[in-house]
Amino acid sequence: MSICEMSEIKYCYKDIIPVFLEDFKKDFDCKDIEEALRAILKKEEVDNIVNESHPLQTYRLFWTLRDQGKNVVKRFVEEVLKDSHGPNYGFLLSAIQKECKEPSLNTKNYISKVDRLYNDNQKFTKYNVSRIEQYLELQKALLELRPSKNVLVEGDLGAGKQWLALDVCSSYVVQQKMDFNIFWLDVRTCCSPKSRLEALQSFLYIIDHNQQVNCDGSIQLQTEWLKSKLSDKLKSELYKNCLLVLRNVQNKETWEAFNLGCKILLTTRQKNVVNFLSTLTTTHVTLKDALSPFETESLFSKFLPEITYESLKKLTVTLIQEKKTNPLLLTTIARSIRDDHCTIDNWDQRNSEKLTSIIETTLNVLNSDERQLYKNLFIFPKSAYIPLHLLGIVWPGNDPITIVNKLYKYSLIKKHLDSKKRMTITLPSIYFELSIHIVNEAVLHRKIIEHYNIPQVFDETNGLLIPNLDSYFYKHIGHHISKINDNIERETLFRKVYLDFRFLDQKIRNDCTPLGARGYVLPTLQVLRLYEAQIINEKQYMCAHQSSDYKDNDNVYYDLLLNALITFLLNAEEKLIRSEFSCLLQIALMTEVGVVYDEAFRQAQRLPSYVWFTECGQSNPHRQIINLGKHQVRHAIYLDDDYCLMALSNQQLLLTDVSLDGDVSYLLSDNNDLYDIVEMCVFNKHKHLLTLYSNGSLKLWSLQHLLRRRNTDSSVRPRLGQVAKHSKIFCNVKFVNNDVQRLTNTSADQKICSFFLEEKDDEDENIFIQLHVAFNNGDICICDWENKEEKFKQSHTPILKTQQRKLRCFSKLMDRFYVLCTVDCKLTVWDLRRGSKETEHDFGNEEALKMETYIDKNEDYTMLLLIFKSRVWQLRFKHSDNNSTIVKKPLHFTDMDAVSITCGKLSKDGRYLVLGTVQGLIVYDLKVFDSVLRSNISEHIICLDIYDLNSPKLKYIVLCGAAGKSILHLYTLRNIPANENQSITWAHKAKRESYSNNTTVDLQSYLEPNVYLRPLLIKCNNDTLLAVDSRSRIHKIQIEDGESHWSMITTPLMDRNSHITALCTCKNNNIFAGYSNGVIFNISKNEKLLQEYSTNQVDYINMINSTILITSSKTSSKYATLIFNLSKLEMNTASSSIWPIKLSKYTMSARLFNEHFLLIFTENGVISIDLYSPQQIHHFVGPYDRLVGFDMNEHRLYLAFINRTVKLIVQAIS
Repeated sequence: MSICEMSEIKYCYKDIIPVFLEDFKKDFDCKDIEEALRAILKKEEVDNIVNESHPLQTYRLFWTLRDQGKNVVKRFVEEVLKDSHGPNYGFLLSAIQKECKEPSLNTKNYISKVDRLYNDNQKFTKYNVSRIEQYLELQKALLELRPSKNVLVEGDLGAGKQWLALDVCSSYVVQQKMDFNIFWLDVRTCCSPKSRLEALQSFLYIIDHNQQVNCDGSIQLQTEWLKSKLSDKLKSELYKNCLLVLRNVQNKETWEAFNLGCKILLTTRQKNVVNFLSTLTTTHVTLKDALSPFETESLFSKFLPEITYESLKKLTVTLIQEKKTNPLLLTTIARSIRDDHCTIDNWDQRNSEKLTSIIETTLNVLNSDERQLYKNLFIFPKSAYIPLHLLGIVWPGNDPITIVNKLYKYSLIKKHLDSKKRMTITLPSIYFELSIHIVNEAVLHRKIIEHYNIPQVFDETNGLLIPNLDSYFYKHIGHHISKINDNIERETLFRKVYLDFRFLDQKIRNDCTPLGARGYVLPTLQVLRLYEAQIINEKQYMCAHQSSDYKDNDNVYYDLLLNALITFLLNAEEKLIRSEFSCLLQIALMTEVGVVYDEAFRQAQRLPSYVWFTECGQSNPHRQIINLGKHQVRHAIYLDDDYCLMALSNQQLLLTDVSLDGDVSYLLSDNNDLYDIVEMCVFNKHKHLLTLYSNGSLKLWSLQHLLRRRNTDSSVRPRLGQVAKHSKIFCNVKFVNNDVQRLTNTSADQKICSFFLEEKDDEDENIFIQLHVAFNNGDICICDWENKEEKFKQSHTPILKTQQRKLRCFSKLMDRFYVLCTVDCKLTVWDLRRGSKETEHDFGNEEALKMETYIDKNEDYTMLLLIFKSRVWQLRFKHSDNNSTIVKKPLHFTDMDAVSITCGKLSKDGRYLVLGTVQGLIVYDLKVFDSVLRSNISEHIICLDIYDLNSPKLKYIVLCGAAGKSILHLYTLRNIPANENQSITWAHKAKRESYSNNTTVDLQSYLEPNVYLRPLLIKCNNDTLLAVDSRSRIHKIQIEDGESHWSMITTPLMDRNSHITALCTCKNNNIFAGYSNGVIFNISKNEKLLQEYSTNQVDYINMINSTILITSSKTSSKYATLIFNLSKLEMNTASSSIWPIKLSKYTMSARLFNEHFLLIFTENGVISIDLYSPQQIHHFVGPYDRLVGFDMNEHRLYLAFINRTVKLIVQAIS
């Protein structure tokens, strides 16, 4: 046998190829060999490789090859690299083959070290899953490490610290950096001087078998001698770059014992070790105890190699939703399924004895009393951030800080600081796998409830804000109430808390969306459903269900109230969160009738100091809103099963469940492409998504494993837990550009400017999908969808060269014609059979936006709608003509002179066209050929979608996003009953019954859904109230003969940054308004007063008599108060030059005394001005603190100061 043959037997390609990872990272693109890879690897494996960005795809390729057999790796080297269709990778092939035949000393050393490492860690070798982000972070830290420095890997129990260290240290580049000298010591038991001495002796033996150990002297002397010897040896040429890996470091003394001047890698979960090592000497790598969806799939595929891809995806999604992401826990579940202790469907019945034993071992650091205190923490919900003041309740007689610090030291809890820098703690998720029995559990739950003093706080508080309640109460008090054994007490507390509008108000405001935006109704709805049985007492409810009057039975009443409350909260969400001044109780009172109104009216009686409105117009039309936090929406699509897909202003995609049971959101992003999405479309039954970007790139996303299909018959109650956080990419992403350009030989310089998806079903229900792609040079190519491989492949149809540049949109009609529209609205029709242009139409000076098509099989025509910026054209193509003859006509809008369109969408049945404009939504009925509905929200719409509902009453859902708003609206359109034309209207526009005269009236809308009343109310002398809304419009509310009348007073048009900030009336009913830009306006006469005196915001305005007007500003730096004599504004005399009178103090209030003495009340006292002699100004200021109140009675003036001093001035003014 030759030397070469011996070399081949000793070293195969699988041994050698890891040495070349860095070479592949420099000069290799996995997409060049994608087709060849699919011949030797599984489809899912290749997808996961090519979907990564460079150079991450190279790591993914090498890790995949590491798990393959020798023959697969051999085929990769000898077939894939040799036969690549792209760049010539022969130089890599030659280098690998040469190294395999004649391996270098470094290669031999590496293979030897890694073989030993893998052999000593069998479970790691078989089941390890590389975690790419953490791998690169630790690898970078080790490559930058030098002697006398440390790298620390910290993480909770089961986070995977050991396997990450093994994974990184088995890489060639790290081994080479350490001169192939990496020493491993498990120091878990090094908790005493003797055990540390024994560990040092073991390390010395590893380095030098022949070194004699000095056994004389004390343990300390022996330790110092060993450290000295080891330090000397580690400075030698052989070991100067070695790495010492200390696994499971329990205390800082262990690190001090091994601080020998070499490079050290530590793994620990002990916080005393983490806090001891300074960031100046140690690089800290924090490992989260959670695997990503892809890593979870990889782990289970190694334990369960026979599992199908669909089952694997389904299991992964379920585990993530149940928040089972800890690596150690997932390993236990996978092992239990493999060993037949449970199945994929009932994995929660797994065998956890070994896991429980591991967890119990970590608690051995606690004594019996401390362990009992730790067990008491399990009365709190899993997702709870437990505040420090509640720990004092469950740990009576102990200092909470002391106990917290000890538990934190051993990573048995996690510390957090809330927004107000107050400490809270959480339990690591893996510890909830313990089955813990708490002896006094019921007593502890009751103590927490008693701590909040619920009956007294809720019953005796006469304000809208309930005092002494923290965020924990709003999130989790129901968990403790549900543990009360007394049914009557439990039911009473649930109703007192969860049916109180003040509590619901603050809970909704404090809950956060998955994106972190404060203000979210979904968690409240889920909690109400979770505790529904306790609130209505289901057992008694079933017995009383036949009662004729719901008020005769509490349980029937509360059942009706709870269901009505859920619907009401959905409609009230936006009104509540858009303004801090809105009030849920007030919104409930404005429902006018029904059980929600009855309950709100009852609760309002407990707040006698407040004035309530009980009349309104239509309710909020939103079925639900989606709060996007800091981001705005650019495009939106409503998917099946109540999912919504949005393109956000931060170049990310948000997929969220908008059903009432929904608690799932995914944030999809590609960090390598930060361009805006200009168009997106779903296809293949909403399983896949295409997104077109502003740079011309077209991406394919797989959504099928993110969309849970619901069982509508399921009786499972919703889970109560933390609001679901969004996860990063959890779907396959592909660049369609590369495929299209490779298949069609299109130049890479040509960018995709538009695309069109064509979907058909044949008789066997097979889906036929074609992608038509238009490039910026006018070329159009066609790709066929391959469903099994989930990719587009080249069609046999040749490329159509149209020379149509600046193409905005296009469509395929009648299986024969392309209709193309450019940005400047030049329309051309192309015959695909002939490859020629048939007709051309020019629509003049317009801007094209979109094209919508509808095939009417009954009428034998295809309708095409061209949506331009200022008009819409309808084009009809007759099927029977089989040519490109077009019948065109514009859509007419009879109720408006001009329209500025921003977007549009046609309903699936072709009946309604929904247009977004700068003034709001327009619904156009193509049957009557006119607009039939408009939204009462006048705002700039930037995107919309319409989704057909299969419901006899509800017809469509309309998504709507507006410029400048971080909220997506969901409207609902319903059928109008008994209407011949089957017309539609907004779901909220329903007639209300008036119980006073048994007639039916259609109430008018006084407040629009996104408009709220500001806290600026003025009562006139004739029982009239003036109220200013958020759009600076004045509402006039009059009371006559016990009836209220609501009207609106016209206000002048101001710029959008100016709004009314002060209001007053005078005896002749003139209304004066002060604005934020300093303008003073006589609203009644529509006259603007001179403004050259101030541009500061008017915070106070008062018409003292028929001529004297006072304005004051809190923000003015020089003259805060101006006093005008309106009769002298136009004069130019000596007496008029005195006016306006300017004062430096802000006016809190002003009164007229004895018809000519003007009293100005400021924080520093009172100023008196004689209007007959306005030069005479007197200041009543004494050695007092800030003025907070005043009153006048005859000739007595009472002044109250903040220091509890009251000053009485008698006849001083006169």
